[in-house]
Amino acid sequence: MFEIKEVMLNQGKHQRKRLVIEFELPEQAVLGEFLMTDASLLSWNILQEMNDVLCGEKEVVQGSGNRTSWVIQKEITTISDLFTDMDEDIPVMETCTIETKILYDLVKMWQSKTQQFNDL
Repeated sequence: MFEIKEVMLNQGKHQRKRLVIEFELPEQAVLGEFLMTDASLLSWNILQEMNDVLCGEKEVVQGSGNRTSWVIQKEITTISDLFTDMDEDIPVMETCTIETKILYDLVKMWQSKTQQFNDL
């Protein structure tokens, strides 16, 4: 499944704790990047977009963030790495498909965990 943990980031004299989520399966690594990098963009608006699709208000929602792009449909969401066509030295993650409802629940959980972490 996945593991959530705190890591310490060091840059010179500066240190900062950060919450990370890592998925066990390599083909799900892009999910972690989506959650940590792109799901929180625009104040978690992705949750409303996913809800619109799940409730049938929209058939599909497409978008992209800093690291990933997504195509959300009622049953399945596809998340892709935007770095796929970049320099060969940049590691690229596999495209992942996941049930939209499961992804919605993951985003809600991650939102809650990060808010709790940031409130400390």
